[in-house]
Amino acid sequence: QVLEPRKRVEEAMFEALGRWKRILGGEDLGNIAEISVAAQRSIPRHGLMECEQTCSGEAQACVLQRIRHLLACGSDSLAVLVLPGAFNPVHSEHIRSVELARDYLEQTGSAVVGAFLQPSSDSYVTSKLGPDWAMSLSDRITACELAAAERAEQRKQELWIHAWRSGTTNGFAVPRHVGNFINAIFEESCSGASPLQRPIQAYLVCGADLVIRCGGWSRPITPPTIVLPRHDVVLPEERMAEGWHVVASGDHTQPVSSTQIREAIGQGQWQVLVEVGCGVAVSEFMRARHDAGRLFMANAGHGKRYSN
Repeated sequence: QVLEPRKRVEEAMFEALGRWKRILGGEDLGNIAEISVAAQRSIPRHGLMECEQTCSGEAQACVLQRIRHLLACGSDSLAVLVLPGAFNPVHSEHIRSVELARDYLEQTGSAVVGAFLQPSSDSYVTSKLGPDWAMSLSDRITACELAAAERAEQRKQELWIHAWRSGTTNGFAVPRHVGNFINAIFEESCSGASPLQRPIQAYLVCGADLVIRCGGWSRPITPPTIVLPRHDVVLPEERMAEGWHVVASGDHTQPVSSTQIREAIGQGQWQVLVEVGCGVAVSEFMRARHDAGRLFMANAGHGKRYSN
């Protein structure tokens, strides 16, 4: 899949952020635009460069700062979260999923240095949904970064959720790569003399439906996996094997889906996107991409147009 020209991505992004600024009254959102635009500029036409198969420099800086802070506070059990998926588009429950996973780990004594939303490949999303409904990887990465930044702004928190840009289809493989990368850049930042007593552990975050697809949790799993209960999925009563974790039964994810959001877009109901779980920043970004005729990848990157 050839990624589209970056200038159009930048224009749509700045238009979306401009509207977001007016809606939320934010004053310090320029850096968010710079981060995402830098990400798009670093993507050549033939695909992702080697450095962009990981995460943005801003994400790396945030994670390193968080690691140092936690070590200074005496934390010795550090973790990083990875939530793979299509993110076509990202929505509120994706963000809430990593928040629930973080809360679970913190209750068990681990401190979370960051979380990564990992959009899968263009080929996977296109085969699953068809080009009329598939957003490009570059746009899904941008949407994830906007959703994470908006959440941090809303909660007056430091940015701790980021996008992992590999476009890997096999989500089970990503936590290992993330963990290796985060440990490596921290060791490098310490000139090889890392104060970590043990490596930062990467965890996969998933919905309860994955347990069913895996045939239960009676067998050990790698990477260690945090399961989020769902109202419509009955988890096995068998004992969990090593590597499986499940958050408290009361912390269910809500019935929000990317399908609902796409259906609203298909019907031209942009005003209801926030109601069905799409953040303001992502909604505005997608609206700008739609208006430019490039929201979905049909017809070699020219998205299907809908009447409003």
